[in-house]
Amino acid sequence: MESAIYHIPAMLKETIEGLAIKPGGVYVDVTFGGGGHSRAILAKLHEITNYELTIKNEATDGKNAAEVNGGHLYSFDQDIEAYENAKGRMESGKMDEAINGGKNATEQNNEGEAAEYRREQDNGGETGLMNREQSEEWDEEKWTFVHSNFRYLKNWMDYYGVEQIDGLLADLGVSFHHFDCPERGFSFRYPAPLDMRMNQTAKRTAADIVNSYSEEELARLFWLYGEMKNGRGIARNICKARAQKPILRTEELINAALNLQIQALAQPSRREGGRMVSCKTDEAINGGKNATEQDNSGEAAEYRREQNSRGAGNPSNMTEPVELDIPAQYKKDLARLFQALRIEVNDEMGALREMLVAARDMLKPGGRIAVLTYHSLEDRLVKNFLRSGNLEGNIEKDFYGKALTPFDVIEKGLTASPDEVERNPRSRSAKLRVAEKK
Repeated sequence: MESAIYHIPAMLKETIEGLAIKPGGVYVDVTFGGGGHSRAILAKLHEITNYELTIKNEATDGKNAAEVNGGHLYSFDQDIEAYENAKGRMESGKMDEAINGGKNATEQNNEGEAAEYRREQDNGGETGLMNREQSEEWDEEKWTFVHSNFRYLKNWMDYYGVEQIDGLLADLGVSFHHFDCPERGFSFRYPAPLDMRMNQTAKRTAADIVNSYSEEELARLFWLYGEMKNGRGIARNICKARAQKPILRTEELINAALNLQIQALAQPSRREGGRMVSCKTDEAINGGKNATEQDNSGEAAEYRREQNSRGAGNPSNMTEPVELDIPAQYKKDLARLFQALRIEVNDEMGALREMLVAARDMLKPGGRIAVLTYHSLEDRLVKNFLRSGNLEGNIEKDFYGKALTPFDVIEKGLTASPDEVERNPRSRSAKLRVAEKK
């Protein structure tokens, strides 16, 4: 069984170089996700790269960890599944795993980014991201996982006694894990509950919005966050359909919004590139460990017994998520519709604004902020903020007409290389923006 990839970080090398990490500094990765960027930051921060980490989160004692010499990284994520992933991946993960999407280097051929990184290190390259001869166990003096939305960055840094930071990274893309887990409801590809919550303890779901917002509110939402010219018509269709019965699932939303009657496809053939993406793999349940490393108790054992009883050991009997049969001409509209709902459910733009202001106020002179954006709304906000230093994007000037801005812009929207896009198609929409505090 092939386990799901949690996330492959986009432009990893370029992002780490953009941060210009200072050994011994204090850094924040506000979007932990699969942990690839965090591992790379720790590699540079402590100048070694093949390592293990011991989890510490906000519930434990150990405040003022940043006072310890040697540098510290704080990694934020509001999704409990990222924390569960962290317990497995970061305790046993290698840099190869981050680059290769969860596979060990020995399972890879000599193609792709991982091999390139290894060759550079073997040849004395300057990436500094890999050295398999070095190993160290990371403890709470070096790394802290914060299970929280990054909008509360300032609150948590105050809690840990951190007044200033040397750098901050934000990868605003949605993890592969969220799109590829049907039950989370982020993707229009699968029939699933209409959820879309990043923080699964939050109360409001996409179904709540779809069934409670007025037609005018829905139309505004689709225009504002989805930039949909036909948003008003879609809002009207949704309101008409929900008057008959509540819209609770992704396929019901699709049918209502576009006046379709889509059907579920048969399970995809493995020979056609179908991939097991269920969230309930042994690896997800056990925090990154293989089933053979676990005992026969708990949810993992129950899942294995269920799979064995269905003949899961035989590839021909492996089940995969059922996809919806959606005509190609509707996919662009559906991508925008689901994006708009996701942004609203999680208040992504509001959280981003709060985080940017906190980062500006906490960065030391010479400290850097690196942000990866994936759609025009967030990219416009980040671009204008780094250019002006305020949310309005207004550049203030002194008496002599000189711009009064807190940042020097270092990178103005770098995109992924053609080679990376070929290896990781989801990186094609990423833009990297970097600025340094004056």
